[in-house]
Amino acid sequence: MKVLVTGAAGFIGNRLAHQLANEGFQVVALVRSQNDRHLLEHPNITIAIGDITQPETIATAMKGCRQVYHIAGFARLWAKDPAVFYTVNVTGTSNILQAASKEKIEKLVFSSSAAVFGPSLCEPISENDPRSNAFDSHYDLSKHLAEQEVYKHIAQGNNAVIVNPTRVYGPGLLTPANAIAGLIKMALGGKIIFLPGKATTIGNYAYIDDVVAGLINAMAHGRNGERYILGGENKSCGELIAAVEEVIGPFPVMHVPLALAKFLLSGITAWKRITRQDIIYTASGITRYAKNASFDCTKACQELQYNITPMKAAIENTIHELLKEKQCHPQYSPL
Repeated sequence: MKVLVTGAAGFIGNRLAHQLANEGFQVVALVRSQNDRHLLEHPNITIAIGDITQPETIATAMKGCRQVYHIAGFARLWAKDPAVFYTVNVTGTSNILQAASKEKIEKLVFSSSAAVFGPSLCEPISENDPRSNAFDSHYDLSKHLAEQEVYKHIAQGNNAVIVNPTRVYGPGLLTPANAIAGLIKMALGGKIIFLPGKATTIGNYAYIDDVVAGLINAMAHGRNGERYILGGENKSCGELIAAVEEVIGPFPVMHVPLALAKFLLSGITAWKRITRQDIIYTASGITRYAKNASFDCTKACQELQYNITPMKAAIENTIHELLKEKQCHPQYSPL
């Protein structure tokens, strides 16, 4: 079967494209640059150069496909021009949906984000829980609006499912979307890890291979019009650090009070703007990571046969892959 994967040069999309190809699917990988070809070398993967903001390139890439995995998006917390969040995440999604309708795609899976739900309160968040606070991030709002485009698509008689991955990490591309693997790489290199806020803050950490399997099962088993949270274990920041230390031994960690971290990042952001450097972390961006964000994946487990890899095993796999691929200096070795 021929399937389209958008965002195939990104962390999740790349892993997904290779897994589908390994399972025998004929994958059309939509990427924006010829420079990304080396990331998708596989006999069952065909490269399509295009952009989800350019409808004509989408139509060409989607020709003859029966299924679409829409993974592409602007997955950052800052942009010099905030309009890029809406151009890529909302208009780009609308372009994909329109092309899917014209091509009579059998089913589409849209990868949104658990960030649309906002922080958790007393209990882990499930799919039907309303957001508890106003949107304070262009990324979160743009993904929410993109979901509304998918619901319109469904209302027009099309078959689509939404998945909401949490904080995804693991072996694979070291992009800003794979922040936990980046943290582990720094720890392996003996660098000090600066963590804003309290060590007791809860987050939900999803192993990349679980999420990829969840996406594929959402295509196979997901009910039209439904959404599924694809996550992992709810763990505190301190427990995450302890899981890494259990494998590689102690490494330097400095917990920075949130107010001080925001003050320092404000200065760093201002300097990077002047020097035109890329900005990944901002004062407003780290505020989200200082709030509890626990999630309940029961629905995905029951309906998609979604499996959660224990954090200890997932961390071990990530570290072994980082060392094997020599992406970091092996100052530490697994115990």
